[in-house]
Formats: sequence, C-alpha cells, structure tokens
Amino acid sequence: MPRVSIMSLVQIKYPELVIKGAGPRDARHRLHIIVTILILVATLIVIELVTNLGAVFAFIGGVAAIGISLILPACCYLKLEWSRAPIWKRVGCVVCIIAGTVGAIGCLSSLFAQGSSTGNGGSNS
Repeated sequence: MPRVSIMSLVQIKYPELVIKGAGPRDARHRLHIIVTILILVATLIVIELVTNLGAVFAFIGGVAAIGISLILPACCYLKLEWSRAPIWKRVGCVVCIIAGTVGAIGCLSSLFAQGSSTGNGGSNS
C-alpha cells in the first residue's frame, strides 16, 4: 500500500509540471486530468503485475538506448531535411526507424520470454 500512495502523489503532480497554465474550466485542465489518470493507471498496472524490478529497468534501458541511438536521430533528420534530402537518405532514415521499432519490440519479447522460461512470471528471484 505505501507504494501506491507514494506513486499516486508523484503521478498527480507530474502532469501539472508538464501542462502549465491550466485553469479549472480550460481544455488544458481536462487534458491534465486525463494525462494524470492515464499515467496513474499505467503505473499502478506495472506496480501490481511486475515483481522483478530488474526486468523493468532492463526494458526501460533497452528501449531508451534504441530510441536515443536509432529512432530519435533519424526522426530529427527527417523533420529538418525532408524536402532537401536525397531519396536514399530518406529511405535510410526510415529503415533506421523501422529497425529501432523492431528492436524495441524484440527487447520486450525477449524479456517476456525470459520471464516465462523461469516459470514465475518474470521474477528471477
């Protein structure tokens, strides 16, 4: 129960920092409430289902590394140079984005396969 109370306090405050200037009858305020509830529910699901914190860190690290090294640079280049870049560079960037996405999905599936092979739902302890 302490995990849930600490998590809820953090999750209610975080979107307030992201969506600034939201008034009580403003559309941004409704967006704040929706984002807060979605983050809270997603975090609660992860807290209740995952018993091995190492698996969560491995997944976050793998996805972040792929995103920072493959997906983000290609997306930024395409955004900045789409009209001036030759077709072969655009195709290369799209291939990097697809490979990064497939790699992130592969990271997730390998973690699930590792957890199911131990027979305890992802907990290696």
